[in-house]
Amino acid sequence: MRTVKSIAFLGAALLLAGCALHPLPDDVTGRSTFQIVQKIRCEARDALNEISADVLQNNSKQAYTNALAQEVREGKVKVTDVFDLTKEYARRVDREVYPYFSTFALSALALGFEFNITETNNAQADSNFLETFSRGVFKLNAKVGSKYDRNNTRKFDVGETFLEVYELLDEECRKYPDGTKNYVYPITGNIGLKEAIETFINLNSRSIDPTAPKPQEGLATFVDTLRFTTTYTAGATPAITLTPASSRFNLVDAQLGLSVERADIHQVAISLVAGPAVRSLAEARKAKNIAQFQRRLAVQNLRQNRTEAFFETLRRLETLTRQ
Repeated sequence: MRTVKSIAFLGAALLLAGCALHPLPDDVTGRSTFQIVQKIRCEARDALNEISADVLQNNSKQAYTNALAQEVREGKVKVTDVFDLTKEYARRVDREVYPYFSTFALSALALGFEFNITETNNAQADSNFLETFSRGVFKLNAKVGSKYDRNNTRKFDVGETFLEVYELLDEECRKYPDGTKNYVYPITGNIGLKEAIETFINLNSRSIDPTAPKPQEGLATFVDTLRFTTTYTAGATPAITLTPASSRFNLVDAQLGLSVERADIHQVAISLVAGPAVRSLAEARKAKNIAQFQRRLAVQNLRQNRTEAFFETLRRLETLTRQ
């Protein structure tokens, strides 16, 4: 009987080692929620820098502006310095490209995060005993098991203007250098923000008139939702088989089934709203109230999109029940 107890104890220890009372991304990625969010914010900054370099290169024939685009791409020059009228770059950059920055500086990006993690732990111990009687053989099977479920759902939104994203510190973003996709746990890698931001800018670029003293305001808003699911399953069945001794009641075999399953469902909703155009970088930095309004508007679009999705689901369920 001591052998069965030992196996059961070992199995329980293995399961508890894989258990988390409060399931979090840290358990399998080594990264906290904060670190994941910061990594995605830095991905947004890198995307904006790359898009800005493309704008400088594709919308100007000036050799100096094209060379500057390469320096932006390599991280040698900040985009905000290019459009800062107090800096040498802005005095020499092609004025045809300036409206692209002044139009989108106060546009806002909001990210809605949802982390839903469920962990299930199972332990099942089986043992067979054999007892010999004078009139035959008696076999007894004994089972004991346990099952534990834990779930954690975490939701929150963050919002900031393009200008605030541009001004994220290099020192901070160097801590999160991921530039590749992670197919096992996608939210810890590159999630493709550049394509979303680029689509938003392209939708609004037709409203830009480089010849006007002040570009028109953008018109389009943009919401995109990315959903990632990662499921982990692990199991083991240690067993022992013994040859019955001459005693009357003997342990013949014992085994312990262990299984751990964890499902991580992560969702990132992206909201982009166009802001009012500004005359200069200095004006954009002073527009604190406008920036606050834009951040709230972007977050509001996220929540409105969730509400619409909720009611759309209800309508579909109602249609199915009528059929």
